[in-house]
Amino acid sequence: MSNKDSSFGIPGEFFMVMPKLKVLNLFRIQQSSLPSSLDLLANLQTLCLNNNNIKDVAIIGKLKKLKVLSLRNTDIEELPTEMGQLTQLRLLDLSNCVQLHVIAPNVISKLSQLEELYMKGCCIQWKVEELKEVKHLSQLTSLEIDIEDNKMLPKDFLFKELRRCKITIGDWSRYARMDYELLWSFGWRNYECSRMLEFKYDSSISLEELRIFKNVELLRLAEFSNDDNNLTPLFNKKV
Repeated sequence: MSNKDSSFGIPGEFFMVMPKLKVLNLFRIQQSSLPSSLDLLANLQTLCLNNNNIKDVAIIGKLKKLKVLSLRNTDIEELPTEMGQLTQLRLLDLSNCVQLHVIAPNVISKLSQLEELYMKGCCIQWKVEELKEVKHLSQLTSLEIDIEDNKMLPKDFLFKELRRCKITIGDWSRYARMDYELLWSFGWRNYECSRMLEFKYDSSISLEELRIFKNVELLRLAEFSNDDNNLTPLFNKKV
């Protein structure tokens, strides 16, 4: 469904006559809550809510057979406790949910079947405990995530089971354009890597700690000066 009329909304009872529905794609729906009848879709396996104004997603936790959930570019502010009930989920896409700041404790760890997790562009202030939940997702093969505070990084976070990853550690936002220009000067403009790591290095982290980063194809490692905010590329290299 596409919305061109800002007054368009889905009635609460809309899904009462669709018990066999398995795939649902709602695009650009301008309402902050989902229809109350959504929890009647007991057979739903794929739910895509990209580019919506949705804020409250607690009702999605009742869709126990859900395997694919995409909330890309939505206005959600929290991943609530109810989401931990999605134990059959294989893919969760929260990319560019800029309002998302909170993930309820023990939610991620309950998504034990998760294979793909996309969270780049979120403003989550990660804690060590939350990142450990991600680390212990034993089925995870694809991960995209931004971790602004490199001191929150658990040991061996970049685990070898990942076949595809884009992980940014540290705040690169002010220097992203500059650094990509540097990458292009090394001939990386058209290179699509499946395992990329961006790491903001500072004096509080020993070089020995960098040995936890394994199995990457493109490593962007730079040192930032606290005095003048200059970026000094240490190297950009295919590993």
